[in-house]
Amino acid sequence: VRLPTALTLRFGIDSQASDHQKTFEAMTIDLSEGGLGFRWPREIPSGTFIHVWLDIFPHELKTKSRVTRCRPRLDGEFDVGLLFVTLSETDHKNLKEFISSAAMIGG
Repeated sequence: VRLPTALTLRFGIDSQASDHQKTFEAMTIDLSEGGLGFRWPREIPSGTFIHVWLDIFPHELKTKSRVTRCRPRLDGEFDVGLLFVTLSETDHKNLKEFISSAAMIGG
């Protein structure tokens, strides 16, 4: 199930060139048990690892993710798709419950 939803996403892009990871903020487009989609003004190459923090009330999801797609849009932004790579059992359970609850009330 891919749930269309707008949630605040915080993320940091893995970079071997820097010891200090900068944190960015975006809004999700959709969310599933396996990953999420969001829009971003710059291209993020496929295969890039990203650390994600996402509030799925009342919990915070923390996971390492990998960019699986980054497609240009007509407005100059990019649609980015992430696959969750390290998702604990607890985070998976909380995510599944959040998606089920949100789907029942219409997103």
